[in-house]
Amino acid sequence: MDVLSKITARQIVHYGVSEMLLTILTCYTIAVALGHVPAWLPLISDCAVKPPEMYLFRLGFVFGASLIALSAFIVHYANKDRPLSGLNAALALVASISLGGLAVVNEVEDGSVHLFFSVLFFVCYDLYMIISVLTTITRKPSNCTGFGLTITVSSFIIKTICAILGVITGTGYTLGIFSFTSVGGSIALAMFEWGNTFTIMGFIWSYLLDNFLTGVDIFEVRVKSEKDSKKSQEIKKLLP
Repeated sequence: MDVLSKITARQIVHYGVSEMLLTILTCYTIAVALGHVPAWLPLISDCAVKPPEMYLFRLGFVFGASLIALSAFIVHYANKDRPLSGLNAALALVASISLGGLAVVNEVEDGSVHLFFSVLFFVCYDLYMIISVLTTITRKPSNCTGFGLTITVSSFIIKTICAILGVITGTGYTLGIFSFTSVGGSIALAMFEWGNTFTIMGFIWSYLLDNFLTGVDIFEVRVKSEKDSKKSQEIKKLLP
């Protein structure tokens, strides 16, 4: 059998983050160009209220949330021997569902539902990042050396920085969501939201540096080759 095409674990992680960031930036650009939001600085969700950007936002976020959930499952499967791996997988799943939920229901349609999913997404994924870093610290040192060790350390450093920034920006967003009412306050809230979002995306992207994704194929399309046909003919000849 010849492999016609395949999707790897690295591609799932890369496409999930890339698609989310591309959706956010595209919706922001359209919303600013049409005068739906100010250039500095709207909440991300403000870029998903009016058409046509609201439709792109919904499609992009639901698809991206699905890929992020699949990425979290791949990470969980590869690291299921770590402490609290089940809890971490549950947090990532809830965060992914919340990400899709906040996209489907925008702030104008139902502000309470949208706000609930927004806060739940940030809280769950910030906790996910913290637990991931802490469980990495408690794990036995890697046996890799040289360049492999450099990549492993780099991945850990990036994750640690993202987790710390996630706590700061996530806490600022969660505490400020109900209290920031002035113009300056709303801009600060938007900065926390953008900061936490990009921090989470950076954390997920850092998994591309991890060795456990190497050689992991999620899906393959196979077709019969000429060699397979010849083998089957040879087998038939051997049969009485």
